[in-house]
Amino acid sequence: MEQLQVHHYWETMHSLNQQIAETEAMIAQLSASERWLEPMTFLVQLTGMELYTGMCILATIGEIERFSSARKLVGYASLGARVHATRDAYYTGKISKQGRRELRTALIASAWVVVRWSDHWRSVFSNLAKRLGKQKTIIYRL
Repeated sequence: MEQLQVHHYWETMHSLNQQIAETEAMIAQLSASERWLEPMTFLVQLTGMELYTGMCILATIGEIERFSSARKLVGYASLGARVHATRDAYYTGKISKQGRRELRTALIASAWVVVRWSDHWRSVFSNLAKRLGKQKTIIYRL
């Protein structure tokens, strides 16, 4: 029985690896298409941005011109903090998480890569994280 299970696991892994390779090839092909070539050329030059993340961001956002301001795009990605305001008090809470999850995930993953590989952003992150904590810093400040 154990040999059969191991064989099935191996076949499953082999099949999944093939599907991953096909998906990566399709993403690479799409990134070189006329629609995505220019924006991808700019995106992959950024630290922390790679092919899959860049295509995820571009595909999720679509036409950037549809957002009238950066604030609207932040709201679409749900990276802005919830605001609780009354007549006398104003404070912010956690992110709303009501927008596009894949966009938010891609942007946060890229921010973590930047913090890991860029001396400048690592320093900025370390200083802010002492006050705010790592999770708030990576989402709100970078």
